[in-house]
Amino acid sequence: MLFLDRRDAGRRLTGRLMAFRGPDVVVVGLAGGGVAVAAEIAARLRVLLDVMVVHELRPAQSRPAFGAIAEHGVRVVDPDRLRALPTGTAELTRIERRERDTLRRRSERFRGGRPHCGLAGHTVVLVDECLADAARARAACRAAYAYGAIRVVYATPVACTPTVTALAGDADKIVCLHTCDHLDDIAEHYQDFTPIDDDHIHDLLRHPDSPTTSAPRRAG
Repeated sequence: MLFLDRRDAGRRLTGRLMAFRGPDVVVVGLAGGGVAVAAEIAARLRVLLDVMVVHELRPAQSRPAFGAIAEHGVRVVDPDRLRALPTGTAELTRIERRERDTLRRRSERFRGGRPHCGLAGHTVVLVDECLADAARARAACRAAYAYGAIRVVYATPVACTPTVTALAGDADKIVCLHTCDHLDDIAEHYQDFTPIDDDHIHDLLRHPDSPTTSAPRRAG
């Protein structure tokens, strides 16, 4: 399945999320391309939009992630990948500390120092541009529950089939338009896969009258 861009992916994904409308629902995009997909969904469902910052933990950019961290102090680690690493404990601690500091700064910037928009007692629809690795998705789900969500739905346009299976115990429901056995190059599923930087994310969250989305929202 090929999407024109993230906005098209969000528009098409909304068709599978029409049951999630109302004041008890918050759409939360994972920082990065997930916010662009989520913004379109929130606009069409006319519900609040927020952001969740999740960082993968990896010893080098070319190596697989051995885990992920998210807001609210959430940490998810793949024990098999961790044991296979030649990296020492001190270096792994340094990597996690660096990512935690960056995560905190990004979260504060997106919200302007304000707290999360209030997930407690709500159904939270977590949205990302793809679902390739379980650690990132698990961290997001657990952070949403840590904030008090009563139900977590994980929605994504495209996903790796084994990862969907692995996430089943962390999300109450997983909504996906297309699955495949391997998801090595996400860009293959998008005609336009222009990188989304933090300035773009900030703009999506702060400007409800932007051409990308126009529904009422609250980012913090």
